[in-house]
Amino acid sequence: MKRTGIVLLFWFTVVGFLADNTTAQEIAAPIILDQGDMVYGAVWNADETQILTWGGKSVKTWTAEGVLLHSFSTDDYLQSASWNRDESLILVWGGSSVLIWNVDGTARARLEHENVMGARWNEMGTRILSYGQDNTARMWDSEGRLLTTFVHDYWVVGATWNGAEDQILTWSFDNTARLWDTDGNLLATFEHDKRVLKAEFVADDSQVLTLSVDHTIKLWSVSGERVWTATHPDTPFLASDHMRHSSLLSWAFEKVFLWDFATGALITTLVNPSDVSGAMWIDDDTKIISWTIDSTLSIWSLDDKPPLTLPVPHRGREGEVIWNPREKQIVIVVNAFMECQENCRQAVYMWGLDGQLRATLEHPAYIYGALFSPSFDQLLTWSKDNSARIWTLEGELLAVLQHDGSVVGARWNSDGTQVLTWSDEDQKVKIWNT
Repeated sequence: MKRTGIVLLFWFTVVGFLADNTTAQEIAAPIILDQGDMVYGAVWNADETQILTWGGKSVKTWTAEGVLLHSFSTDDYLQSASWNRDESLILVWGGSSVLIWNVDGTARARLEHENVMGARWNEMGTRILSYGQDNTARMWDSEGRLLTTFVHDYWVVGATWNGAEDQILTWSFDNTARLWDTDGNLLATFEHDKRVLKAEFVADDSQVLTLSVDHTIKLWSVSGERVWTATHPDTPFLASDHMRHSSLLSWAFEKVFLWDFATGALITTLVNPSDVSGAMWIDDDTKIISWTIDSTLSIWSLDDKPPLTLPVPHRGREGEVIWNPREKQIVIVVNAFMECQENCRQAVYMWGLDGQLRATLEHPAYIYGALFSPSFDQLLTWSKDNSARIWTLEGELLAVLQHDGSVVGARWNSDGTQVLTWSDEDQKVKIWNT
């Protein structure tokens, strides 16, 4: 976002503005991509010359200038769409449909998999894993030929390859995760007492980590031997960056736990004032921040000192928390409680590590998310108020990116010079030059 002196740019007439209280100048309107259906997502390709959009029962590809290249339609409502590695094929899935399309708009294959819960490319974009409520995961080639079926006793809720792609890990509501070779031979079974919610390869694919409704996280060798069990007071959750410094970060109820990864020994327990919604490492992995269902944030230095508690100006439903590593700022989205009838605030708060509130950014309606620019010098927010907004790190509003319906998603391009926004209500995706 460019500024000269105190002059900021705005536009009033079409779809957005850049603003302050001094002067105004029109800027170019965005490029509009008309999906003609609900929009669930939009993404640039690798060199940002094309855009893939999907939602409802349609998928479309566009040039970066907004020219429609190809349109694809399905019988089922779609959950996701993605290019393969060389961007020659598009994989979509939803309902009972897993489809491969050529990028020229022609159908390539329909993969028969009822009640699919997910599908993904391998690294090279030559194989596909799908999994679902028919109690199976299935591996396919890029022509749509079924290669292998991996059978569980109940819904399969996840599947992934190891790095060498010669083994496949699946996990299921049948209380197990299972390790297979690509021919479908069962190599190991990792058992829990209740549903397995997550499994992943760790330690250079030599071990498997599993997480279950039975209140435990377990570490296993790939041969199926249990290394350790970490027991929690309730169903545990793992931080997205849970592996740091040979330790594991998890939480359940009001407690955050740090475990020794090699032995499973509990290193420390961080007790919060209410149930924890999330936790993550910050400040070059020297501190942990946790946040709770009533929007209390705590910064822990792991030196047995009390945490620094950040003074959230209002209580509400917590949203995501994001960390700015360059400016060492913490951002939390806080929306009003459902039962709120008046003076209901929807705000984004930014703090420094010293506990000082740096800025408060408000929308008049529910805020769906927030995202720093690639250079970490601006913040993008999007909301049910039919807008996305761009802010300085001091809380100055730079731009309002307007839609005619709730803005349910937004993303920066790789250098922060453009923003994609999309609305499932006005059925539009917009490309904005920032």
